[in-house]
Amino acid sequence: MKAKVFKYKSDGNTVVASYMELEPYAKNVYLSLSRKNEDGNEDDDCFHVVCRIENVYFSSEERRVQEEQHQRLLNEQKEKFLDGERITGEMFVEITGRDGFDIHIRTKGTFNRHVRGIDRNGTVSFRKIKGCRTPDFTGCHKAVSAYLAFITEKEGK
Repeated sequence: MKAKVFKYKSDGNTVVASYMELEPYAKNVYLSLSRKNEDGNEDDDCFHVVCRIENVYFSSEERRVQEEQHQRLLNEQKEKFLDGERITGEMFVEITGRDGFDIHIRTKGTFNRHVRGIDRNGTVSFRKIKGCRTPDFTGCHKAVSAYLAFITEKEGK
């Protein structure tokens, strides 16, 4: 069945109405295929959950799906980091922020602007900006070792 469904635009503030192909799931609850898995595994397909109140259909799960995908990405990157592989500086800052570990604001800036990759040993690959001095990565090295200690202490409890 095809119906006009109200949902939020990607900015999260604008409501748009689009036509979707709906399949009944339960009473007043429908599913609409949002994104098919590239590998052909149907268990990993993404669906919009559409609810019906009287004759109005609306979808409110899209942002939640995106957030779940982002959290899954952060978990994968954290595992890579803990296994000794290199991740980007921006990803390291996001992972530590999610885990509740605070990094000094200037060190965050160094991670975001200059660090291309970092591993659990503190090995930094960085981008040299022409005309600027090479940044001091002491804070980055300290943040990595302190974060690893933070995780070890957190898992111990």
